[in-house]
Amino acid sequence: MNQKGVLSFLEAFVERWDDVLAVAADWVATSKVPSNALLLYEGLNKAEIDGSTPTLSQILRELNDPAVRRGLMFFLSFLKAIGSAAEHKEGKSPQTGGH
Repeated sequence: MNQKGVLSFLEAFVERWDDVLAVAADWVATSKVPSNALLLYEGLNKAEIDGSTPTLSQILRELNDPAVRRGLMFFLSFLKAIGSAAEHKEGKSPQTGGH
């Protein structure tokens, strides 16, 4: 996971939490799907972040939980929407990556 940048992504995600929330707030304000915004808000309120660093095996064990997998898919869909919107804003084609 470290070679693929997952741990770096998670560290950056936590370090830039305020920016993530700003993007989420912008998405909520412009989204045509308010139910997704409500899910995001509820998830952020229920999240328990204690500051400790989980082991890789702890993270992988969490993937056995169907709720974690549903949340992960929601989050990935959210990131895909942000990436697509960013490409659109930059004038790049999502299919070609702007090439």
